[in-house]
Amino acid sequence: MGALWVLRRLAHWGVILTLSLVFGIYGATVWYVFWKEVFGEVGWGVKVVLFVELIMLLWSYFVSVYTVETRRTYNPGEDELAEHGVGDLRKMFGKGWKVTANDVLQYCKICSSYKEPRAHHCSQCGVCVSKMDHHCPWINNCVNARDHKSFTLFVFYVPVGCSHTAYLLFPFASRVFNGKLTMSVGHTIVGNWCFAMSVALVIAVTFLLKQQLDSLRHNMTQVEDYILTKAETRRSGPTDIYTPYPFNYPYDLGTWENVKSVFGGNPLLWWFPTVPGHRVYWPLNNPKATQFDLTMEQLSQKTEKNQSSKRFKAVRDFNGNCSSWCLCCCRNCITLGLRETAACPWPDEKRLTITQGDQLIVTRFRTHWLYGRRQETDDNYEPAGWFPRQCVESIPGSPYPELSKLAGVYILPTKEEVILEHTRVRFVNSKEAYSLSKYDGKARLLGLALQKVNKGTLEWENGDVWVRGKTD
Repeated sequence: MGALWVLRRLAHWGVILTLSLVFGIYGATVWYVFWKEVFGEVGWGVKVVLFVELIMLLWSYFVSVYTVETRRTYNPGEDELAEHGVGDLRKMFGKGWKVTANDVLQYCKICSSYKEPRAHHCSQCGVCVSKMDHHCPWINNCVNARDHKSFTLFVFYVPVGCSHTAYLLFPFASRVFNGKLTMSVGHTIVGNWCFAMSVALVIAVTFLLKQQLDSLRHNMTQVEDYILTKAETRRSGPTDIYTPYPFNYPYDLGTWENVKSVFGGNPLLWWFPTVPGHRVYWPLNNPKATQFDLTMEQLSQKTEKNQSSKRFKAVRDFNGNCSSWCLCCCRNCITLGLRETAACPWPDEKRLTITQGDQLIVTRFRTHWLYGRRQETDDNYEPAGWFPRQCVESIPGSPYPELSKLAGVYILPTKEEVILEHTRVRFVNSKEAYSLSKYDGKARLLGLALQKVNKGTLEWENGDVWVRGKTD
């Protein structure tokens, strides 16, 4: 990471715009209030406070810009999984059944590694980000575990500093407006513009600060809040096998502990953008909770989403690769039409290149755009992206018809009874449920492949035979 890397981090429209606003507003305040002394001499106390605000703002900002995540390899073994809450299920399922990393963690093919608990892949940064909140274009970085404190301080110091500059520039704008201060047209425009931008930033960034404080109070990122909302929605149905067991978000430790987990235990250092070290596992709020509760819930959600997905076939080629959003819009206008161009997803959302004849699995639907992946990749996660609806046609049937036919109650060789429903397996009278997924061309549960399906039995890779029981 040399000088070229430092400059590349700054060569982004969000960073350039942010720094231009900061230096423009503070520069105008210094010029008109301190240097030109339009309103008379200003005391040193005001100058020192404004200077400290600027230093703290820029310090927090640059820490957020340059605290970047790097690609790591995470491949926990059986012992590590057991140490952090996921033990061997041999006693209930029988011999040969055990939890593997593939059952409790998501695998990222781009990073060639399992995703750590609370980690999510950012397509903009190109790596899996620990405790990812969102990708912020204003810092050209993800808000994550290591820069959450500095980013929160940045969005705190912005409204504080801009409130101060707006207060100092208000007499200037007021006198110019009332005709009591005569200046050149250029100075009038610049002064009033800086005052208006100060007020606008105070209002806009205060809303962002509130959002970050809510995240801090609950120790929950925006991504995790979305997962939790879906978890609660899944359990709202009267027939759902999860309904009697509400999902416990395992990382909410209480407001005070949540704040300390981000800002540290010393309140005197809360005002400074220090950077914590990387961590994989996090404190839990319940002795029965595990480090993998959230990832298992997300795996189950994605399994359900894929089960309810639809099949499509590409009838036209679509090139999802484009170096410029403007060029992409122009190309879409010519090849797709104005409606598709106007309704296209945000520029930072990935497009999927498709070729005529491709078999596609779609999981998200819009009027003019669809989100999915190629069926032949047999991958639940990547590659995926948006493509125009007019380039594909629907194909009847479910992408995974074989999984939906397996629903029912089964008796294991250990005489335990399990319920298989909606691609999930749960023991009778137990809240533990596990996802039945499909990869490598086979249905799999806890690392074992389903070898054969008969009329009333399921034969597994380890030789176990599940017998279908009563369905009432």
